[in-house]
Amino acid sequence: MLLSESHSFLFVHVPKAAGSSITRALGEWALPRPHSTPARLGRLLGLPRDWRKFRFPPHAPFRLFEKRIPEKVLSEMFKFAFVRNPWERFASEFAHLNRNQKHRRHSEIKGLSLTEYVEYEFKRGRRVQRKLIANSNGNIGVDFVGKFENLEEDFSTVCKKIGIQIALPHANANPNPNKKDWRDRFDKTAQMRVGELFAEDIEAFGYSFD
Repeated sequence: MLLSESHSFLFVHVPKAAGSSITRALGEWALPRPHSTPARLGRLLGLPRDWRKFRFPPHAPFRLFEKRIPEKVLSEMFKFAFVRNPWERFASEFAHLNRNQKHRRHSEIKGLSLTEYVEYEFKRGRRVQRKLIANSNGNIGVDFVGKFENLEEDFSTVCKKIGIQIALPHANANPNPNKKDWRDRFDKTAQMRVGELFAEDIEAFGYSFD
């Protein structure tokens, strides 16, 4: 997540949807993330909470910002998030975890099929993307939802809105011609389970497997 007072924006970071690249690009205009110890002591002592000093989790849902940031301040911010095709999102992360033996969850998913991995992530608490950016009324709370599949153009739209001119790291990287199409990684069961478990994202953002 990123909060900027100088350029009045809020970026809600949906996991595995180019959030790290966006954070690198816009981080210098964002408020620094407070250290955990002072934030914890402040809560224990019952000190007044300044939203600028609240330690939001990296993937905090929009409802938490809604709760902690004054309504007038939040309403004047340009609020945005990026989402990704749920099937591609799972295929990409599954491949990454299998390749990266140093990842803390590599041993947990090693040997799982993609179908089993989908079930594993769902039980682990992988949240529906739409729920992360929904407000307390259940409606989408951000002003703009960009798509990973249209990353460069949508990020350019964000930059125009917040008055910053910067290129997105790796946005123009050439695709690997030998890379396996993510659709080929799914059998019928895995395809169906993603469709069932993440139907809300598929409907809300117009995604399909094909």
